[in-house]
Amino acid sequence: SRIFKTRAGSTATAATGFVTHSANLTFEPLSYYLRVALAGGVAGMTGSAVLYPIDSAKTLRQSNPTAYSSVKDALLKMITSQHSLSRVYRGIIPAALGAIPSSALYFGAYESSKVALQRMLLKNQYDHKATASADRDYKRLLVHGLAAASGNVISSSVFVPKEVIKQQLQATAGTSIASIVRRSEEHTSELQ
Repeated sequence: SRIFKTRAGSTATAATGFVTHSANLTFEPLSYYLRVALAGGVAGMTGSAVLYPIDSAKTLRQSNPTAYSSVKDALLKMITSQHSLSRVYRGIIPAALGAIPSSALYFGAYESSKVALQRMLLKNQYDHKATASADRDYKRLLVHGLAAASGNVISSSVFVPKEVIKQQLQATAGTSIASIVRRSEEHTSELQ
């Protein structure tokens, strides 16, 4: 059976698909992480656009629970209202544009953190028969969990401000991005 190289120094056989890891875990070239980040950004933007009507309905329900009995009720009222398309998609541009860097940061950070953590925690794990399978599985779970956490922390620097702007645009008619940013800055200065 043919053996081929996979990401992060792994090898797999074509016949079985069984993956073993070498002790020499290496970082991928920068172009790999840029492709991962770009794919993540496009996926984030697409997901935001597809799910945006439901997200708008959820935001309306949360911002005015007396006017909408459920998310479904908010969605139906938006769709059947005058100017329904503009009502459903109010705020889509900053949401979609903000999803690109947010998702790109998440996936780029996840992939690079995963390889770094594998180098630290899993080095030599697959070269020694004495290493217990449960210990390897625990460390692999730890690697993926910490990599995901690092991706979330880094992407939050874009995601949280984008969500504030998006939700304010969804919930308040006639609001501009500039007025939302101005109000946020005033509120922040009041807290300090």
